[in-house]
Amino acid sequence: MAALDNEIKKRFPTLAPTRWTYSNRLFQTVYEHKQQIEDLLTSIVENSDSWDPETVCSARGLLSTVHDFDFNFFLNVFYSIFPQADILFQVLQKIAFDIEFCSKQVEKFSSHLTKLREDFESIWNKVSYNSVKPAPSKRLRIDAISGESRSMSYKRIFLEVIDVIKTNIEYRFADLSKLKFLSILDSRYFKEFAKQFSEEGFLSLKQSYGKFFDF
Repeated sequence: MAALDNEIKKRFPTLAPTRWTYSNRLFQTVYEHKQQIEDLLTSIVENSDSWDPETVCSARGLLSTVHDFDFNFFLNVFYSIFPQADILFQVLQKIAFDIEFCSKQVEKFSSHLTKLREDFESIWNKVSYNSVKPAPSKRLRIDAISGESRSMSYKRIFLEVIDVIKTNIEYRFADLSKLKFLSILDSRYFKEFAKQFSEEGFLSLKQSYGKFFDF
């Protein structure tokens, strides 16, 4: 922690399993300060006399990870997804009553994923250009099994990642339009409702939960 504070002026955000947006903050921190992190780890390894053995061993292992092709590939892939996902998360947290606006943001995120499917080459070229050559893998490589070229095997994984996220987004928010009745709970519009009540919200409530209310 002291090294991060002194050398990078930035700490890694703490991960919380119940708050997936923390993963986004961690990705952004590592992505944006990757060179500084690498320099710090290199300094610890090269000046091992100034550090305890456990720290040096950890730094050596982390440095190997920072140089690993898979690490850099997935860092770039998820960095192209998480910031947009974070925007959607913030909207859903803060503007939950405005279902129409939330629906548009879900569609916007889904469109971003669709466009991203066409962007594999730029991510691949960026990682191939900037990364150290991949270390020998401990597992049998996918391309060795399938007979695909290396870039094609990574492209397949890239598309699978995007498609899984896109499918889950569409499934999770499939019934979002049924929650339009939440608009009648938005206190910002109570004065307007006194003059003209939200008929759309009222009908939405009747359609979704009619049996619980005396309309």
